[in-house]
Amino acid sequence: MNNKFKYAKTFLIDIMEKWKNGDINEIIVHECVEDFLEKENFQYSNSENNSYESIILEVLSQLDILNRQLICQEDIEAINNFIINGEESPIESWSKWTNYWDNIDYEERKINLSDNPYYISL
Repeated sequence: MNNKFKYAKTFLIDIMEKWKNGDINEIIVHECVEDFLEKENFQYSNSENNSYESIILEVLSQLDILNRQLICQEDIEAINNFIINGEESPIESWSKWTNYWDNIDYEERKINLSDNPYYISL
């Protein structure tokens, strides 16, 4: 993994820890990720889901639109697992990641997040 992705991994783990601890909220997470993507000039790609780099890009891209994807604090553990375990076994981590999101009840999540104006219902 090149230094750019190592730096992104450290950034993501740090920001997830701060969000988990309540030091920042979803708005700050979103803004930090937007700033990071702009500053570090990360480009989204349609790379195969078999590399650790694809995992980092996936997390960055999802957090860049977290309010539209209804990503919230309860997803932090899944995000961290994806980032941390993906380095050793990206294919297995992608499978678990996809399964995690496939099992979210989005209608229930919309209801749970309806009091938070930051989240946009689609």
